[in-house]
Amino acid sequence: MRLLGHLLLIAIAFGLSWWFLLRPPGDAGGSPSKDVGKGQTLVLTPAVAPAAGSKASPPVPEPVPPMPVVDAEPTEDAPPPPETGTPEGEPEGKAASEPTESEREKNLRTELTTIATSKELMHRATAEVNGDARRGFTTTFLCSAKDQLAIAAYFDEPVVLVPRAGLDPENGRYFRLDAGKVKEVREAPPLDRYRQYRDLFAFDYDSLPGALRSLRRRVFARSDVYLFAALIPPREWGLVIVRREAALAAFNRTAPAGGPRTTKDVRGFTMAYERRAGGAFDIRVREIQFADGGRYRVPDRP
Repeated sequence: MRLLGHLLLIAIAFGLSWWFLLRPPGDAGGSPSKDVGKGQTLVLTPAVAPAAGSKASPPVPEPVPPMPVVDAEPTEDAPPPPETGTPEGEPEGKAASEPTESEREKNLRTELTTIATSKELMHRATAEVNGDARRGFTTTFLCSAKDQLAIAAYFDEPVVLVPRAGLDPENGRYFRLDAGKVKEVREAPPLDRYRQYRDLFAFDYDSLPGALRSLRRRVFARSDVYLFAALIPPREWGLVIVRREAALAAFNRTAPAGGPRTTKDVRGFTMAYERRAGGAFDIRVREIQFADGGRYRVPDRP
């Protein structure tokens, strides 16, 4: 009987440890999309610091509406394409070759540079990352747990764990990854500048890379952690804006019933990170959810 009692106590201790340390939150950014499988996540919520001592959880994100979509279809004044069979065009019957992975990666780097140097786009991206919002608009990301460090490195994302005690303005502190090592930062967490993030609690603890598990262990109890996430910077969010506008333009080119839609008609986007050559990651839209309940599944590209 004494042995059974010891076994029972061990089982209870294990269960409590799992509940407080490894259990994902009950509401980490909403209900999972049907596309989310094991090792994938949803995830955007703003990181807004509550008052010291508050037990409130991060609220739901509300990005601002993007600028009107400009359809890139050729106008009537545009010159016609060269005829097939001429030196200017492809020979008749020969399709244009698809870009290679290295070409896609190079094009992506050029695009990110263009985004970073666009004052208008960076202004919009910074506003959304800083929390300028439209109520009811959501963004969901799909990505694997094993890619989290690589995505963070490619987009220069701060990866942080913020204890609730670290929100105290008199004693601000948080932990972050620095070159794969956990570093304690004795200052207020930068939550006012990064209100869009990938919630790492949405992943199973064991599926995360070792460095992220080390970061998570800096605060034992789940209830004592305010935020465990990869913070999304403006340049990366600028790519999100570009991709979602392109997806909406593609939908409008299908001549939908009821006429073209604008971003005011959109309730949310489901997006996915795609690995490219050389450690690069692109972001593409998988689905648009409209406020009237309609959905548009974006066709897969080659």
